[in-house]
Amino acid sequence: MDPNPSTMSASAQLLESDSINKVLNSDSSLDVLLTRLKQSITTGEELSKFVRKKAQIEDDHYSQLKKFGQQTRTTLKTSAAGKIKQDSFSQRMDQIIGFDEQLYSVGASYVKALNTMYDELTALVATITRSRKSIKEEGKRKEKECMDAILAAEKAKQKYYHLCEDLEKLKASDPNKKSFLKNKSVEQQEDEMQRKVDLADQDYKQKVSTCKKLKDEILIVHRPTNSKKLKTLILEIDIAMNVQLQKYATWNENLIMNCGVLVSPLKQGSNTKQSMKDVASSIDNEKDLYTYLAKFEKQPDNKSLVPVEYSVHPSLAGKQQSQFGSSQQGANKPFLSTHSQKNNNLGPAVAASSKNGYNNNSNNFGSSTTSHTKSPSSSMLNPLPSTPSPNSSSMLNPTPNTSSMLNPTTNPSSMLNPSSMLNPSTSNNQSFGYNTSTGNTNNDTTSNFTYTSLDPASPDLHGPKVLSASSSGVGASSSSSAPSSVPAPTPAQPTFGVSIEEIIKFAGIDNVPLVVKKCIEKIESFGLDVEGVYRTSGNASAVHQLRDSIDRNYTNYLLIGANVNPSNVLDADVCAIASLLKLYFASLPEPLLTTEYYQSFIETVKSSDETYIAKKLHHLVFNLPDGAYFTLRALIFHLKKVASFEDKNRMNAKNLAIIWGPAIMNDNSMSPTDLQYKSKVVEELMLIADEIFEAE
Repeated sequence: MDPNPSTMSASAQLLESDSINKVLNSDSSLDVLLTRLKQSITTGEELSKFVRKKAQIEDDHYSQLKKFGQQTRTTLKTSAAGKIKQDSFSQRMDQIIGFDEQLYSVGASYVKALNTMYDELTALVATITRSRKSIKEEGKRKEKECMDAILAAEKAKQKYYHLCEDLEKLKASDPNKKSFLKNKSVEQQEDEMQRKVDLADQDYKQKVSTCKKLKDEILIVHRPTNSKKLKTLILEIDIAMNVQLQKYATWNENLIMNCGVLVSPLKQGSNTKQSMKDVASSIDNEKDLYTYLAKFEKQPDNKSLVPVEYSVHPSLAGKQQSQFGSSQQGANKPFLSTHSQKNNNLGPAVAASSKNGYNNNSNNFGSSTTSHTKSPSSSMLNPLPSTPSPNSSSMLNPTPNTSSMLNPTTNPSSMLNPSSMLNPSTSNNQSFGYNTSTGNTNNDTTSNFTYTSLDPASPDLHGPKVLSASSSGVGASSSSSAPSSVPAPTPAQPTFGVSIEEIIKFAGIDNVPLVVKKCIEKIESFGLDVEGVYRTSGNASAVHQLRDSIDRNYTNYLLIGANVNPSNVLDADVCAIASLLKLYFASLPEPLLTTEYYQSFIETVKSSDETYIAKKLHHLVFNLPDGAYFTLRALIFHLKKVASFEDKNRMNAKNLAIIWGPAIMNDNSMSPTDLQYKSKVVEELMLIADEIFEAE
């Protein structure tokens, strides 16, 4: 029964159209359908090959993941102590690698499904191939039988027609002529020929009937049956492959979804597992380092690093004590010979500097004690204790307390507290080691010291620092033999006003002065959003005091920005750092762009050809000395970064160029025209910085 057209899909109705039925009933239908079915079988074979290869690759992939994950996790847990850190990072790393092991279970089910799909596709292709072969053989056999019958009928027809022609010739021939058949008359010959014609005619009719019968069987029975079978097989294999492809797509989606949910679980309730992202973000590096270092809190000191203390042999103790008792000035000699400059007798000015001497005994031999005030520099940066007072009982002990001077466990914050050095509200009105008061800050005599600070980078760390004093007065108990004045110390290695090439030899990194590096670092950390940075001047007194402190000891560059509170950044603090940076470049003995190339820079930017300007500036910058080149590069990239925050700090490239033009080309010419070209030099350098400088 034909299917109801109303219940058939649009595609199925197309297959029932007259044009398709005409093709299916044509003589070429068998070959056409067999070819189409062969194409489907070949497609199924390719799909099965792909699925099998994919299963092998995925199986190897997840197996290797599991194997390497287990090996790595085992190594993390069983490695020799100290080789791999054991902290939250290692724990989270173990968890994250564990995700790969868990993915194996998801991948294994996916591989199993692919193998099942391969088996189904292989069985389908094999079944369809056998059915196709059977239909092809049957259809070809029936067609061959029909074609053989038609060929036989054609031969019988030719024989019949030839005999009929011979009979007609015999009838039309002359009876008086000799017969070609001996001993037979013409009549006998005609009868013989007629019998042959009749037999040929009967055979001809029979073979024609046979070929027509076979052809009718093909048209009515075999062809429709075979066409229907082939069409069904084609649809069967195509639909089966379609189902397999949908299953493949579903399995891939399930694989991705299961992997995704495994790596990033859906948030359902309070017992939801952590996602890989949550695990990675839960690492606390600072706490890890704290935990590691806390283990060594009670680590014993290295006895080989404890210095030897000086002790007088008992046989000489009495004699040396009497020598110290007879002369106060003699008591100072051991200290002065070690810590004072040659032939510089500090006398009572040094004695009045501090109440902390070699011995902490608080008993005094005089009638009164002297009140002492330490400047911020001496109390925070000087690693050595002050000279004891002559009136102190410690004068009777010639052995200096070296543990108080060189004890490596001394709290660094007591020596270098930058916030107190930059705090303008310091109680003794002193900053950076200078006494800003015109008189004594206390009722009693006060001595202020200048010195070089203790810093790991200082080349003088291996020996004691030179301690010098400037006396503002002498206490009542001071010796009358003390000198009336002590000359101020000369800075051993100033930073400001010194050429860059000279500075980077002892106070530079990457061919850039440390003071420049520090200023840029602090401004980029705290000042990019400060409105008018570089345009607003900082407190002149604070800037000059910081400059003087750095000039006394270059390691004091660490004080730059030390007073900035990250949680409450004050514009004044940032502007002071910016002013210090400008002051440094303005103090250079020659412009940053050098005296040699100064005029060339000016002449270059006078051109209207932008291409020429870029090439020429590149050439000029390349020829600068290393110190000037790398310092200029650091400054220009810094200014570009400041300009990128124009919406917050209101400082664009042009504004910055106007400020920095005179700073890095600090010649004496200050005419409006020169200022214009100086600014243009900086602006052009900022514009083409990425092209003319090596990337930072």
